[in-house]
Amino acid sequence: MPLERLRRICDEIPYHDGAGDLLSGLRLATMKVGIVSTGLRLLADRVRAEHHLDFVLANDLVSRGGAVTGEVTIDIEHGRKDAALRRFCEAFRLPPERVAAVGDTEGDISMFRAAGWSIAFNAADENVEREASAVAAGADLRSLLPLLRRAR
Repeated sequence: MPLERLRRICDEIPYHDGAGDLLSGLRLATMKVGIVSTGLRLLADRVRAEHHLDFVLANDLVSRGGAVTGEVTIDIEHGRKDAALRRFCEAFRLPPERVAAVGDTEGDISMFRAAGWSIAFNAADENVEREASAVAAGADLRSLLPLLRRAR
């Protein structure tokens, strides 16, 4: 498949309700905002570009001659988001205890443990909730803003 076709498909994926307001609110609070994902950088870079994020770390699709090969370059292994959080901290000279993390699956637990504050949002199971500093659920991401401000 041509990489540009895949990019157009990804560009059609809608954001969760309140995503733009959440990201704007975090920026207004002068917080550094980033994405740490075991998913595709193609998606994360879209969010970064459209919402002016400070940091993105995700996995890359390999392409040659404008077409994806089916290969992936792994920058973040499942269950190793703690290493990605350390890279975020290094990039902005932040101690981990000053960083808040949001996640929903067991793959986020290492990041929760490395961060000073963590929120399990619409967690996949109770293990994820037990590891988080706070638990939230809902359809609108704006509900996270008061919890993230509390982390400051």
